[in-house]
Amino acid sequence: AGQLESWEVLDWRQQPRCPFRRSFIPFDPEAVESSGGAAKIARRRRALGIDSIEDPAGEDATVPPLQSFRELKDALPEWLLQALPNPPSPLQAQLLPIMLGGSNAIAVAADIPAGQEALSYLVAAAMQAGDQHGLTEEEPGPVALVLTATQDSAASVATCATGLLRSSGRSGKALRAVNVSGGGSRADKLREMTSCGAHVVIGTPKRIHDLASKYQVCLLRVTLLVLDGVDRMMSLMSEMRDLAKWIRPERQTLLLSRAWGPELEDVASELCLAGGVPAMLSGPPASRGSSFVQRLDRKVKIQKSGS
Repeated sequence: AGQLESWEVLDWRQQPRCPFRRSFIPFDPEAVESSGGAAKIARRRRALGIDSIEDPAGEDATVPPLQSFRELKDALPEWLLQALPNPPSPLQAQLLPIMLGGSNAIAVAADIPAGQEALSYLVAAAMQAGDQHGLTEEEPGPVALVLTATQDSAASVATCATGLLRSSGRSGKALRAVNVSGGGSRADKLREMTSCGAHVVIGTPKRIHDLASKYQVCLLRVTLLVLDGVDRMMSLMSEMRDLAKWIRPERQTLLLSRAWGPELEDVASELCLAGGVPAMLSGPPASRGSSFVQRLDRKVKIQKSGS
């Protein structure tokens, strides 16, 4: 799956790829009652400053927000739990369980600087990377691709990722994140990734597009695509479209934005795929009970106060 003659002829209906797991805390409707009922959950969301939840399955079907990361003790490995600060931020409290539930997501929050809520998706990135078979020269990373609007945002996300993944080796698989934007030459960045790539690659759309178009970054294993600060990337829509086409259609996608409007709604509809093409499954399965997600139409949107 790591070999491709040309991005221009990439046909995902013919491209072999392994199934992957993206749902680590499947939502149980009974959790609503065990959390105090829909009215109590709605009050908790309002207290967090969350104005609205738009979920095709209905707001009552959206996993309740966290009060503590320890609520995820049955889903996350201990090394990852220990790396998480408590309590979660308001956006992390609601977004993280949605991500771990496997849904595509949109988070709109005017008061959150790009890159400052990276934990909301880096935990999901760590879980997907840890669940899949290891990176090799034949099947290099990344597993998660994070696009940021600026080099400064990329550096902020990379710092967060490095801290989060520092103890991942305790699980028997050390996970790595590499920022390919800013601070060093292209050759330095490629050496840092190594021939096996990195589990999480972070950078601006222009830099990632340049590397991928020259086959210096392979996107065939990406199962999580994040656009952090998508409202500030609209001038790079051509690059983002290409990158989205070069990533498997049944991926999980997250968009974070400071504002929302019709143009961004169109972008979300285009990038948070409602369908996708059938996969030709091959190679070693994911390490813990693969589940190939069929319900790809669910796209949960969170709107936070001030947005």
